[in-house]
Amino acid sequence: MTCAGNPCNLSALAAVDAALAAVDASTLHGELGWRASETFEGGLRGTLRWYLHNGQRVREVTRGAYRSWVNTQYGQ
Repeated sequence: MTCAGNPCNLSALAAVDAALAAVDASTLHGELGWRASETFEGGLRGTLRWYLHNGQRVREVTRGAYRSWVNTQYGQ
């Protein structure tokens, strides 16, 4: 595995402070004018809500029914 053409030291990366390793979208905004349409908290809340309201789908995917469906639709 390489990081920007150099070997990655994953143990060193794991030790990096979480605040320093957080995604910084300022370049996306500064160079492309992109802004997130959702906050992190809102996205997390929506994700949790989806899982709570779609328990049957989650169970289907986690027990392998989804893999069976993919194999049926697209082959192995």
